Amino acid sequence: MPVPHYIALVRDFRVEPAWPTQTAGAETSLLFLHADGVLHAASESAIGHLGDVEIVVCETSWRRRMGSAAPAGHARRGTLVEFFDRLDRAACVHCVGLGGTSATRHSPGMRLCIEIGFAPADDCQRREALEFALAAAALELDAEVRFTGPGCEHLTATGARGWQQFLDHDLLPLMADVAEWRGGPDRLPAGVKIGRFDTPASPGSAVLPADRTILRL
Repeated sequence: MPVPHYIALVRDFRVEPAWPTQTAGAETSLLFLHADGVLHAASESAIGHLGDVEIVVCETSWRRRMGSAAPAGHARRGTLVEFFDRLDRAACVHCVGLGGTSATRHSPGMRLCIEIGFAPADDCQRREALEFALAAAALELDAEVRFTGPGCEHLTATGARGWQQFLDHDLLPLMADVAEWRGGPDRLPAGVKIGRFDTPASPGSAVLPADRTILRL
């Protein structure tokens, strides 16, 4: 299997998939479509211009939306396990998520930061953010999950039950920056570390460092 120099993770159907300009001339590249992003692979017109890029569609996300239909063009189905395996050997990862975009350089063994900065619109968005983090935990990757602003809503109401297993079984650290969230720390499960990203923490809070490979969902 070829080793991609660059990976793009696209989870937002509202943004047309494009390839970062810095990947020009790269030997191999991978576009991974997850969550609503898989809908780009329903039409050849959306991905046909990316003929030189390997396109992989998350199998679970695709089946939820498209059933047994085949992805368009040269896209194929794959798993989150494959995504993380390929990511570990990539040089750069570009993310287009519901919570914004990110582009960071990556080197093997660098700690991953799964950043969730969007409020879930439905149970499907809750479930797929959770599944993404669970895949990283199942592979025992050096990773953490940060919830920022409205993304803290994932940790409230019924959604809190799914994330509680991370705390109960010490799967991955959960961190939250509530500065731009209408809720407060008292609404979050006990064990979630509260802090401000890239700033000194107050006593009893977590320092949330920036030297991570960011995966912005």
